[in-house]
Amino acid sequence: MLYVLPASMDGVVEAIGFSAAISLIHVYGGSHMFIPLRKNMSEAHPIAQLIGISLALRLAEAYGGEEVRLPMGDRVFATAREAQIIAAWNNGQSAQQIARRFLCSDRAVRLVVGRARAAGMPIKERAKARKIG
Repeated sequence: MLYVLPASMDGVVEAIGFSAAISLIHVYGGSHMFIPLRKNMSEAHPIAQLIGISLALRLAEAYGGEEVRLPMGDRVFATAREAQIIAAWNNGQSAQQIARRFLCSDRAVRLVVGRARAAGMPIKERAKARKIG
Protein backbone atom coordinates (compact mmCIF):
# COMPACT_ATOMS: atom_id res chain seq x y z
CA MET A 1 0.00 0.00 0.00
CA LEU A 2 1.16 3.49 -0.77
CA TYR A 3 1.26 5.96 2.15
CA VAL A 4 1.66 9.68 1.82
CA LEU A 5 3.08 11.32 4.92
CA PRO A 6 3.09 15.03 5.69
CA ALA A 7 6.40 16.87 5.49
CA SER A 8 6.42 17.17 9.28
CA MET A 9 7.26 13.45 9.40
CA ASP A 10 10.37 13.74 7.21
CA GLY A 11 12.76 13.85 10.16
CA VAL A 12 11.15 10.87 11.85
CA VAL A 13 11.27 8.87 8.60
CA GLU A 14 14.92 9.83 8.16
CA ALA A 15 15.72 8.70 11.70
CA ILE A 16 13.85 5.39 11.83
CA GLY A 17 12.63 4.57 8.33
CA PHE A 18 9.26 4.59 6.67
CA SER A 19 7.86 1.31 8.05
CA ALA A 20 8.64 2.19 11.65
CA ALA A 21 7.11 5.66 11.19
CA ILE A 22 3.91 4.05 9.88
CA SER A 23 3.89 1.75 12.92
CA LEU A 24 4.09 4.76 15.23
CA ILE A 25 1.22 6.44 13.38
CA HIS A 26 -0.93 3.30 13.63
CA VAL A 27 -0.56 3.28 17.41
CA TYR A 28 0.03 6.91 18.39
CA GLY A 29 -1.39 8.90 15.45
CA GLY A 30 -3.21 12.12 16.31
CA SER A 31 -1.20 12.78 19.44
CA HIS A 32 2.02 14.24 20.72
CA MET A 33 4.49 11.55 21.64
CA PHE A 34 7.25 12.32 24.13
CA ILE A 35 10.58 10.82 23.08
CA PRO A 36 12.84 10.04 26.03
CA LEU A 37 16.51 10.89 26.01
CA ARG A 38 18.72 8.18 24.55
CA LYS A 39 20.09 7.29 28.00
CA ASN A 40 16.53 6.67 29.23
CA MET A 41 15.38 4.50 26.31
CA SER A 42 15.18 0.82 27.17
CA GLU A 43 13.79 -2.36 25.64
CA ALA A 44 10.86 -2.06 28.07
CA HIS A 45 9.78 1.32 26.70
CA PRO A 46 6.56 1.13 24.61
CA ILE A 47 8.27 2.75 21.62
CA ALA A 48 11.08 0.18 21.73
CA GLN A 49 8.56 -2.64 22.04
CA LEU A 50 6.74 -1.32 18.96
CA ILE A 51 9.65 -0.57 16.61
CA GLY A 52 12.58 -2.35 18.24
CA ILE A 53 15.31 -1.04 20.49
CA SER A 54 17.78 -0.10 17.74
CA LEU A 55 15.25 2.13 15.96
CA ALA A 56 13.97 3.50 19.26
CA LEU A 57 17.53 4.51 20.14
CA ARG A 58 17.90 6.24 16.77
CA LEU A 59 14.63 8.09 17.37
CA ALA A 60 15.82 9.09 20.85
CA GLU A 61 19.12 10.28 19.39
CA ALA A 62 17.28 12.52 16.93
CA TYR A 63 14.38 13.68 19.14
CA GLY A 64 15.26 12.77 22.73
CA GLY A 65 13.64 15.11 25.25
CA GLU A 66 11.14 16.42 22.69
CA GLU A 67 7.51 15.86 21.82
CA VAL A 68 6.83 14.70 18.29
CA ARG A 69 3.41 15.35 16.76
CA LEU A 70 2.17 12.31 14.85
CA PRO A 71 -0.52 12.85 12.21
CA MET A 72 -3.89 11.14 12.42
CA GLY A 73 -3.70 7.78 10.76
CA ASP A 74 -7.07 8.13 9.07
CA ARG A 75 -5.92 11.12 7.00
CA VAL A 76 -2.62 9.47 6.11
CA PHE A 77 -4.41 6.33 4.99
CA ALA A 78 -7.17 8.27 3.19
CA THR A 79 -4.47 10.11 1.27
CA ALA A 80 -2.92 6.76 0.39
CA ARG A 81 -6.29 5.49 -0.81
CA GLU A 82 -6.77 8.60 -2.95
CA ALA A 83 -3.31 8.13 -4.46
CA GLN A 84 -4.22 4.55 -5.35
CA ILE A 85 -7.50 5.71 -6.91
CA ILE A 86 -5.63 8.27 -9.03
CA ALA A 87 -3.06 5.68 -10.08
CA ALA A 88 -5.83 3.29 -11.13
CA TRP A 89 -7.50 6.09 -13.11
CA ASN A 90 -4.23 6.99 -14.82
CA ASN A 91 -3.74 3.30 -15.65
CA GLY A 92 -6.99 3.34 -17.62
CA GLN A 93 -9.41 1.72 -15.20
CA SER A 94 -12.97 3.01 -15.36
CA ALA A 95 -14.62 4.83 -12.49
CA GLN A 96 -16.89 1.81 -12.03
CA GLN A 97 -13.94 -0.62 -11.83
CA ILE A 98 -12.15 1.61 -9.34
CA ALA A 99 -15.31 2.05 -7.26
CA ARG A 100 -15.75 -1.71 -6.98
CA ARG A 101 -12.11 -2.15 -5.99
CA PHE A 102 -12.23 0.55 -3.30
CA LEU A 103 -15.81 -0.08 -2.15
CA CYS A 104 -17.06 3.39 -2.98
CA SER A 105 -19.29 5.00 -5.60
CA ASP A 106 -18.14 5.96 -9.07
CA ARG A 107 -19.07 9.53 -8.12
CA ALA A 108 -16.59 9.36 -5.22
CA VAL A 109 -13.91 8.23 -7.67
CA ARG A 110 -14.64 11.16 -9.99
CA LEU A 111 -14.55 13.58 -7.03
CA VAL A 112 -11.09 12.32 -6.02
CA VAL A 113 -9.87 12.63 -9.61
CA GLY A 114 -11.41 16.11 -9.92
CA ARG A 115 -9.76 17.35 -6.71
CA ALA A 116 -6.42 15.97 -7.88
CA ARG A 117 -6.81 17.65 -11.27
CA ALA A 118 -7.74 20.97 -9.58
CA ALA A 119 -4.61 20.65 -7.41
CA GLY A 120 -2.48 20.39 -10.56
CA MET A 121 -1.70 16.69 -10.42
CA PRO A 122 -1.14 14.99 -13.77
CA ILE A 123 -4.42 13.24 -14.54
CA LYS A 124 -5.11 11.43 -17.80
CA GLU A 125 -8.02 12.84 -19.75
CA ARG A 126 -10.86 10.58 -20.76
CA ALA A 127 -13.20 10.78 -23.71
CA LYS A 128 -16.45 12.46 -22.76
CA ALA A 129 -19.46 10.17 -22.50
CA ARG A 130 -22.16 10.94 -25.02
CA LYS A 131 -25.80 11.10 -24.05
CA ILE A 132 -28.10 8.90 -26.03
CA GLY A 133 -31.36 10.35 -27.18
